[in-house]
Amino acid sequence: MLIDGFQDLVWQPTDNYFRSPGPVRIELRSFQRGETMVLTADDAEGRPDGDIAVRGRFRLVRRRSPGTRGSELGEAVMTGRELRLNPVTETGSLLGAVAVVAGMRVRGDRLVMTPGRGIVATGASFTTCEKAAPDYRITARELSLTDTGRVTARGVTLWIRRTPLLVVPWMQKSFRQQVESPFPLLRGTPRRPV
Repeated sequence: MLIDGFQDLVWQPTDNYFRSPGPVRIELRSFQRGETMVLTADDAEGRPDGDIAVRGRFRLVRRRSPGTRGSELGEAVMTGRELRLNPVTETGSLLGAVAVVAGMRVRGDRLVMTPGRGIVATGASFTTCEKAAPDYRITARELSLTDTGRVTARGVTLWIRRTPLLVVPWMQKSFRQQVESPFPLLRGTPRRPV
């Protein structure tokens, strides 16, 4: 673990506690998996149980080294207003969060990072559209996203711009390698977008 601004840090090495009085950048490296996680936060507190708690804005970026499992998916970026992260188990929760993973964008009132490197979002919205106001999106009471690109959602509504088009109780779709539309009617071309 590398923490920028270490001299400004309140640190108690006997119980593994630290607290930053202001903005902080924490870099966590996993040599076994060839990953680096970089947390930039308004402030952060490391707790004796190993959790890192952030109150205020944060940005968490996970980068995989080339040639490692999942490196072709690129980096994963999560932002929000509150975070609790256990870097050892790579689990935690985020409030008011947005996660961008492998070209997929998930927003949620609450996002939970699961041990299998997945994300479970409540009050969620999901899209692969890159626009700030997406042309299409799926909203769900609960949405699960794995780092392999599988999405499972409950209480689902498919939206085209601001119009609800389809409501279903459950949906599952894989967005591996080539992203395809979860519903056949969403096929568009660059010249003829949906």
